[in-house]
Amino acid sequence: MGSFNYWILLRHGKEIHECVKHMEEDWRVIQRVEDFEVMMKHAKMGRFLAGICVTFMQGSSIFFNAAATMKTVTFIVNNVTTTIHPLSCPAYRKLVDTRFSPANEIMIVMQFMSSYITNSSTVCICSLGIAFAMHACGQLDMLYTWFNELVEDHAKGNHLAEQRLTNIVKHHLRVLCFIARMENIMHKSCFVELTGCTLNMCLSGYFFIMNWHALSTAKMMSYFTIYVSMAFNIFIFCYIGEIVTEQCKNVGRMAYMTNWYKLDHKTARNFILIIVRSNNVIKITAGKIFSLSIATFADVIKTSLAYMNALQTMAIVPRKDESTEDNDYSLQLSRWFLISIGAWPQTSKSTVMEKWSTFVLIPMFWAAVAINAIPCLLYVFFETEDIQTKLNTAGPLIHRLMGTVNYWTLLSRTGEMRDCIGHMETDWRLVRRAEDRELMIEYSKFGRFITMICAVFMQSASLLFIATKVMKKITVVIDNQTITMHPMTCPAYRKLIDARFSPANEIMLVIQLTSTYVSSASTVCVCSLAAIFAMHACGQLNVIYVWLNELTENHDEGDLAEKKLTVVVEHHLRVLSFIARIESIMHKACLVELMGCTINMCLVGYYALMNWAAFDVAKIISYVIVYLSMSFNIFIFCYIGEILTEQCRNVGDMAYMTNWYKLRHRTALGLVLIIARSNNVIKITAGKLFHLSITTFGDVIKTSVVYLNILRTMAM
Repeated sequence: MGSFNYWILLRHGKEIHECVKHMEEDWRVIQRVEDFEVMMKHAKMGRFLAGICVTFMQGSSIFFNAAATMKTVTFIVNNVTTTIHPLSCPAYRKLVDTRFSPANEIMIVMQFMSSYITNSSTVCICSLGIAFAMHACGQLDMLYTWFNELVEDHAKGNHLAEQRLTNIVKHHLRVLCFIARMENIMHKSCFVELTGCTLNMCLSGYFFIMNWHALSTAKMMSYFTIYVSMAFNIFIFCYIGEIVTEQCKNVGRMAYMTNWYKLDHKTARNFILIIVRSNNVIKITAGKIFSLSIATFADVIKTSLAYMNALQTMAIVPRKDESTEDNDYSLQLSRWFLISIGAWPQTSKSTVMEKWSTFVLIPMFWAAVAINAIPCLLYVFFETEDIQTKLNTAGPLIHRLMGTVNYWTLLSRTGEMRDCIGHMETDWRLVRRAEDRELMIEYSKFGRFITMICAVFMQSASLLFIATKVMKKITVVIDNQTITMHPMTCPAYRKLIDARFSPANEIMLVIQLTSTYVSSASTVCVCSLAAIFAMHACGQLNVIYVWLNELTENHDEGDLAEKKLTVVVEHHLRVLSFIARIESIMHKACLVELMGCTINMCLVGYYALMNWAAFDVAKIISYVIVYLSMSFNIFIFCYIGEILTEQCRNVGDMAYMTNWYKLRHRTALGLVLIIARSNNVIKITAGKLFHLSITTFGDVIKTSVVYLNILRTMAM
């Protein structure tokens, strides 16, 4: 595709040069300021779209090549072990054997060069199409303005109106000539892009699905980026075709919408030809076969998905071990977030890439958190004196500090997390009966659902809160100099970092967004891991309930009942050990969340009340979402504590509700210890201080409202 685009650029160099000269002439003949502003508006739009094209197409290509060639593969040739970098486009060995150095490195460099050329050619075609189309749209917009002024010229004299109409017709024909040239240059390239990108989108989607089970994050991200890049590429061409067609039709509409009835009959009749010519538009096509429009883009997406389904049906996907697959399914969403912040526990199976990414990400994220939190703390204590400003800064600052503690908890408890994950893998591997597996899958799906809700609530609330703050601009006067800047959610101490000036303002905004993501992702990870572990424990306890019900089956065979009871007791102790590990990992994070969310709920409620009078809808909605997110966060921890406590007690209830009187006395006595142990449950606590339950959640809501009333009284 890229090679064909390169050939088109070289082949149509003369036509491209003529179009560029046409544009230069159009800019040179502009006399009026309003016409210049119309042209500049469309030129800026074209420049913006071209910039996005460059970012998407070059970025996705580089990312794909890097993901393919950064890793190494080892193989044996003639009893010699060789390590090489795989090629994105492997070479025919009888022509060039790239398995050995330096041929391997030379081919990698050549492939990067050819990739750059092909992508640059596609970028050039796409950006030229955008620039030409936006220029044509600007010229047509100028015609609309001239139409509106036609009647005004008639009031000054009919000869002025006729002269204006002559200029309109000449300019209209000139623009149509330019669009025809553009179509002549672009139609072959559009056809190549339409067919090629459709196939590539199909293949990228297929590769993405094939790597889904392997959970190769780098590959999946590269395929997803390429899919989006290809889709954007087609969308640009279809958008160009749609907007040029619509703008050409609008000339006829504008001609009809003028007050033509005020003109002389002879002048007014000339409008008929303009309207007729505008209805017969020059369409941008793909190879003179398909008209490019938004409807065409939708057809391309549907076609690529249809081909992808066909490929998926043809392919035979080897299944992984069922137990490993089930465990990966339950941990998948949490694992993505943990990997993104470098907190996923490393094992002997971890790749070099995963280990190096962790080594790089952790210091980088700690630096971002420190650069954000420390100047903000200094700002609150030493710079601001207004209680209102302190309170406005306290909420985001507490959120960052909570996230920092959660991040530290995840990193410091990596060993225990690895043990819990290993415990889960063993539980899945030990499942033999289909009904037990179905029971465990039911609870793992529920844990996955909670994880999804956590991620959506917490990340969207944080991003929305920041977006409503930093999207707007404020103007400040410093030393008789007016400066426009983006406000920050966590202002920095000016004697340390003066974030009022560029580029410090933009750099601090990026750092704050990074630290916000780390804080929110850490909270999501803690919450989701707690939910997944708790639901796994509940699934195991429910398996025990089933086993207890089956205890009295074949009770005449006493040895069989004793064996079943032995399995029940061992599994019960195993589950209790798992719950104790959950409590050991989570209790500090639970305390931070309980206290921090209580304070933040109070502050967010206060912010909402303070903005109620101004009726800033965006801010009020963001505060409501943040409040709900914090409430949901606490509710999840309290719900986990409640359900684990109840499920542990239910083991004793189920033991008593069995037909224990049908068992041998010695076997039945064994149930007494199970009942006694079940009454002494392991409770999930917040810092070993508060027992987490639904009652605790109610107390937190009441406490936050009480603090809110105190704050409101102080502020008044």
